[in-house]
Amino acid sequence: MSSATDSAAFMADPKWASFIPPAPPQRSTRHLPSHEDCSPLSVEDVQSHLRAGGTLGCMKGYEERSGQIDMAGAVADAFNRGGHLMVEAGTGVGKSLAYLVPSVLWAWANDTPVVISTATRNLQGQLMGADIPRAALTLGENAPKLKAALLKGRTNYLCLKSVEDYFAAGFWTLPADEQAMLPAFIDWLHRTEDGDLDGYDGIDRSLLSRPGDECLGRRCPYASQCFVRKARQRAAEAHVIVANHSLVLAEAMSPGAGILPAYGRLVFDEAHNLEGVATEQLSSEFSLSIVEGAVRRLLRHHREASSRTAPVLRAASAFLSFLGAIMPKERDTLRYGAGRVYWEDTRRLSELQLAFERPLLELVNYLRDQSQSTNDGDKAMKLESSASAFLTIANEAAFVVEGADASFAYWVERTGEGGRRSRVRLVAAPLSVAHDMNKLFYDVKDSVVLFSATLRVGGDFRYMSRRLGFGAECGQSQKERFSCITAPSPFDYFRQSLALAADYLPDPSSDPLRYAETLARTLADLFVETRGRALALFTSYEMMKAVASFAHGLLEAAGIRLLVQGEGLSREALTRALRDEDELTAVFGAQSFWEGVDIAGDALSCVVVTRLPFAQVGDPMVEARGEKIEREGGSQFRDYALPEAVIRFRQGFGRLIRTKSDRGVVVVTDPRLVTKNYGAIFRKSVPATFHTVTGQGELINCVRDFLDAD
Repeated sequence: MSSATDSAAFMADPKWASFIPPAPPQRSTRHLPSHEDCSPLSVEDVQSHLRAGGTLGCMKGYEERSGQIDMAGAVADAFNRGGHLMVEAGTGVGKSLAYLVPSVLWAWANDTPVVISTATRNLQGQLMGADIPRAALTLGENAPKLKAALLKGRTNYLCLKSVEDYFAAGFWTLPADEQAMLPAFIDWLHRTEDGDLDGYDGIDRSLLSRPGDECLGRRCPYASQCFVRKARQRAAEAHVIVANHSLVLAEAMSPGAGILPAYGRLVFDEAHNLEGVATEQLSSEFSLSIVEGAVRRLLRHHREASSRTAPVLRAASAFLSFLGAIMPKERDTLRYGAGRVYWEDTRRLSELQLAFERPLLELVNYLRDQSQSTNDGDKAMKLESSASAFLTIANEAAFVVEGADASFAYWVERTGEGGRRSRVRLVAAPLSVAHDMNKLFYDVKDSVVLFSATLRVGGDFRYMSRRLGFGAECGQSQKERFSCITAPSPFDYFRQSLALAADYLPDPSSDPLRYAETLARTLADLFVETRGRALALFTSYEMMKAVASFAHGLLEAAGIRLLVQGEGLSREALTRALRDEDELTAVFGAQSFWEGVDIAGDALSCVVVTRLPFAQVGDPMVEARGEKIEREGGSQFRDYALPEAVIRFRQGFGRLIRTKSDRGVVVVTDPRLVTKNYGAIFRKSVPATFHTVTGQGELINCVRDFLDAD
């Protein structure tokens, strides 16, 4: 589609969607069998596929791994007995095939889906593109018949009815930037097979998708071509379904309302992220951006409501300004509720809350009246959806502002949206997700398996089991359903890696500028020795930028390109740059770079942990959860802050060695690893022995000697 005239003609054509094929006929509906009706697996047969000479063991270059075989047997046993399993799988042990082989065999034998949930798209792509096809080989001649589906949330898929609504006003009424985007969108529309909006970048996705409560279902003129229907159909017929934690949690909270079919067996990979995702799903928020978003969605299809939404926006702005007034100018977050700082002028609070709720509820009643009076089914559905959205805003605002439920943490924070630091949002987040994990999964699923490379702290699973409610809230009779195993990494870390603890840097809390300059010089000399090929992990964006400001010139003079997260390139682009062996590169990363970065071979030979990854001081969720532990007789530091940091530290350490042929250096530049008593817990948490260096010269010499010995 090359011109504005072509785009305008396409939009005006009443048969614009005729090229999109209908969904194929659906086979008869499967029913979820009870655990008692399922055929068990032979644990020995499952394991035999992974042994040397087995189905997968016959593949070229295959190497039998005892840990992988043990894990596969444990998963098969959990499926057989209707048990729940927590597995820590060391890097390189082959955890994906360890759970996929029994999952494939179970799903095929019982014609029932197994759901695999991940935290990252990278792992989803690996599972769908490589690991599931390999696991399917265990079915022999039936391997081609195995069906696998990647499933995303409804709003990830293009809605053809929304596209029709978008086209209805005509090309020439669109803003100039959207007119310019139309040719590329129409080209993508002709190419896409699944309507996955993650494969399109252009027109605002909210204009092209539709939430479930606005779906017309079978009444939609595009029902037979619907991408969501096709996705649901693929999932309904699949043996293995790959999804993400957010979708699995959201649908468990609203059973029957989503696109996942009924299932009895669930594998959570990257399970160390599960508490964070569950907390986000179970939280409530009140902010002006949420109100504005609901208003925008309403006015797109019902502009007549603008005179009724204006008072809602004014009242919400006034209400939130009052609520944010308790925030000191030097603070970005402040906790309230449960006996903490609250609004002193309760009379004014009540007046503003009532002033906000009154026009909001009037708008809800108006929308419902309009919905019942129209003969347009699509319009009625949208109006009712908007009414429900505004009612949810009213209820969540009341809950968050009241701050009375002691099982939640409450805080107000500046958002800085659109450069306006005066904007605030109020958040209520659960102090624990353990009870919800039991209610949503362990109590109702036949078998839930949790996998990660980092689930243990201090050599056992007690911390993560408590956080995720894994066997922690059940009676003694149910305890036997829960079990944990460990599969160590097959890598020889003592030969493949050198771990150094530098205890000579100054304390950043007393002199941050001197620390940043000293660290920059250390990193520059270190990265010259490693010829780039380095990743430095930071816990603070502010410190990362300060160190980068000193390091840029030093590295540039040495012919090394320094790339910094947040300075224009995405995480994926930064990772690709590290893999580019044509240019010496070092990357500074924070937050997301501590995990999920997988760079094998010579492209990454040095990982620097600049600070032990304790949570930032003042994080309201961390503070509230720590206080809860103190009230229950525990230690905020020992029982929460330290274990969380250890898990994060292990993730960071794991970025270096990804295959048996990798070699490299991990350097920790935080003196606390050596000088604090708790440093021993960090040192013992990784499969390597740390050597202390007391000066920069000693550090560089140790690195040079190790790399030269390759």
